[in-house]
Parts: sequence; structure tokens; C-alpha cells
Amino acid sequence: KPLAAALFRNPVPRFISRLYYELGGKPELLLASPFAKDPELWTVADIQAMEQITCHACTKINNGHCSWSGGLCDNPQEYLVVLGRGTSLKLALKSLENDFQVIGILEDLHTFFTMLAKALDWPLDALLYASRKVHTSQKVHNMPCTLRRGKRRLTNARQKERLRKKQTTANARNKAINISWSGNFPLLGWNKPNKGPLSHDVITYLESRNIHDMRIYHYAREFQQKYQNIKHVLTFDALQAAYAAGLLPNAQGYYHFCDWRPPYNAQSNVHCRQCIQTLLTRPCRIFLMQKEDKLTQKNKSLLLERPRCRVSSSISESITLQPVITSKNSSQQYFFHLEYV
Repeated sequence: KPLAAALFRNPVPRFISRLYYELGGKPELLLASPFAKDPELWTVADIQAMEQITCHACTKINNGHCSWSGGLCDNPQEYLVVLGRGTSLKLALKSLENDFQVIGILEDLHTFFTMLAKALDWPLDALLYASRKVHTSQKVHNMPCTLRRGKRRLTNARQKERLRKKQTTANARNKAINISWSGNFPLLGWNKPNKGPLSHDVITYLESRNIHDMRIYHYAREFQQKYQNIKHVLTFDALQAAYAAGLLPNAQGYYHFCDWRPPYNAQSNVHCRQCIQTLLTRPCRIFLMQKEDKLTQKNKSLLLERPRCRVSSSISESITLQPVITSKNSSQQYFFHLEYV
């Protein structure tokens, strides 16, 4: 029997993001109020206006799919539409209980990955990742070799579409009258701006608009909390921190700084494999610290060991890796300390 997994995003930011996404072909609307306002200034009336604007415009762009049965304007509760046929919360929860082996939430992605790895009987480092949106801005300690990272070539329609939208948005901005440009939303994507928290009234309204999806989301969060393994999560956090720093390879043998795969840049994969063959490596250990103190025998806790860790000239014998917040629902920060053996 195939393994089924489900990952849910909090319906509140998902709903706002969907409004922006559906207006991807109408930058003049995104540059006007209320979309151009800072999110912390939004009122319930603004959200309602945004819904009306989006649903009206979406009938003329993006193939009019907002008006489809079960679409945004017909029913904003996407989880209920998919799992409960648009009407039955009981059916949706029953489907989750009976049909899925791994359930998690996007706001605690690392925990979901550890549960997925266990269900698939995969090593944790098989799920290490390099975010495509910030790939080239990640700090890598002493970039090795003469690795050519390469820019993605315009080989597919999606990349051309993004450049077209960027130019369209720039043109709309230049023609905008009496609009204060805040630069809140990204030019290459159409997700909601991240500036400022939503007000309590707006959050309450959005939760009520997505009341059944909120229940499904809470079910997923409770499932994840029930079956999570804290030690596995910390281990994954440590592996991901070392991988992001370019010091540990993933299970496929690639390092973060050369994690390029076809069809985007096949030639870069060749350079990557050649580069990996020249790297100096040593065994290393990674220790867990709950605060960034000087590592001593008393406060260090061995978390994992690896036989091949990249040796960087910018690191002598050890390094404290970037702190990791284990969950967006938690303020607990952990630090990881890597030592060469």
C-alpha cells in the first residue's frame, strides 16, 4: 500500500496569500489600496474588499478558476473541499484518520520531515533541503573549488512568465498615481507581504471564514505533536544547520552550495560532482547547546557524529552553527556546535 502524507499550512496566512496569488496578472490592483497597505493596518472591511476585488478580477484572468465549484470564491476552505467534498468536516477528519500515515503542518516543517523519514525508513539527511528562493544568498563558509553556480537559464515557460510579471509590475508602478509604494510584496512572486502582524480582529474574521479548515489544521498539529520524536527533530535541525553552512553533504552526496539539479542547470551538476571529489574532509561531531555559551564539558551534549565533514580554511577546529528555532510555534532557540575530530 502506498504511503500517504498530508502537510497543512495555517489557513489564515494561506488565505491571504491566495488573494495575492490570484491577482498575479493584475499588478495595478496589487499596487492599489487595500492590497498596497501594510498588513498591520488592515481592517476586516479591507479583507472583505480584497476578497471582492480578487473574485471579480479572477473571473477574467488565470482562466477564471476562482469561480470554479470549490474555488476560492465558491468556498475558501481548500482543505474541506479536498478532503470533505466541500461540505463535510466529519468526512474530512475521517479521511485524515483512515487514509494518511503521516500528517503535519508547514509551520513545523522539520518535525514533519522526521516523521516522513521514519515512515519511509529513510535516513534524516535524505530530506535536507536548499531553499530555491534564498539559495544564492545562503552563507557558505569559504566557497570551495572554482565552482560555477550558474544562473538558471530561461528554458521553461514558468521562468519567462516570472520575468514578464516583473516587467509588468515595474511598468504599473511607474504609472501609479497617488500610491505610496511600500515595496512590501515580491516582484518575482505573488504571495502576501510579510511586513507586520495582522490585527486580532482580522485574524478572528479570517479564522471564522475558514472555520472548518482551522479545525482540520488543528487536527494535523495535534497529530504531529502526538507522534513527534524530539531527539529526531533536534538531530534533523543540526543536520540542516550544518548542511546550510556547506559543511555536511546530504544523503545523495551533494553539498548545499552545489545543490543544482536538472532541468535547471545540468552542467552545474557536472561541476558539482567534480568539485566534491577535491574536497578535504574530516570526521566531526555536533553538540547541542540551549544558549550560545562557551562550550564546556558541562554544557555540551553530543547529538551526532559524521565521518565526512568538509574542512574549510575559515574554520580552525570548531564552529557554532546558525541558531535554529525548532518550530514557529515555539520561541525556544538551540545552537549547534560542530567540532572536527
